[in-house]
Amino acid sequence: MPDSFCILFVDDEETFLCSTVDLLRREGYACDGASGVSDARRLLDERPYDLVIADIKMPGNSDLEFIHQLSRQGEAQSIILVTGHPSIASAIQSVELPVIAYLVKPFDFSELLAKVRHAAQRSAVQRVVRNELERLQEYREGLMKMQMNVTDQPRAACSSSLQAVVGITLRSIVDGLSDLHALTDASHGDEAQGALKHWSPPLPGELRSALCDAVATLERTRDSFKSKELGNLRKRLEALLRT
Repeated sequence: MPDSFCILFVDDEETFLCSTVDLLRREGYACDGASGVSDARRLLDERPYDLVIADIKMPGNSDLEFIHQLSRQGEAQSIILVTGHPSIASAIQSVELPVIAYLVKPFDFSELLAKVRHAAQRSAVQRVVRNELERLQEYREGLMKMQMNVTDQPRAACSSSLQAVVGITLRSIVDGLSDLHALTDASHGDEAQGALKHWSPPLPGELRSALCDAVATLERTRDSFKSKELGNLRKRLEALLRT
């Protein structure tokens, strides 16, 4: 997971910045460092980041303006704030932003690392969900075309190649959803994952709707295909919908 999770660390204390970036890289994370907001903006223009770790007290971030901008533009999935000057005002503002942690300097690197691992786990779950939604949308459109073909043609015209395509697509969907459940189950055993330990994402409404369409179409066309394999895949999809 670390290899595909990109971090931007922004801090105007050069020694702290360099040492922390180096430690995160040793843990296997892709991590870039920026000594201020202008450098951070340049890096953000060059590539997307999954997590931004930013100091509060630095030029260009007074009143958390840099963090507010990140939030508005959706340039980071998660944000961790670090500061040597904690205040009630900045803590209250952070609650209204996509801030997953508020750390007060000096802190142990292990404390930061636990928060980074939590963000990486959440990012992985979100990535799987996005991929499944895209795949289900494509499959949903294909199902509608398949239903029209099956309805318009006699049973003998339903080729084995079409059945094979349906089977492969369904297996891919079931495997992808199973991966999502396995990913969240794995997080339950990792004490570093904090909030994720008791979180198992429900199927998004759009994803659930597409799966229901898939199950309904398989039910309507089962006499055309007469396939035990497709019947078993339909049952697995129904089981996933019940979770």
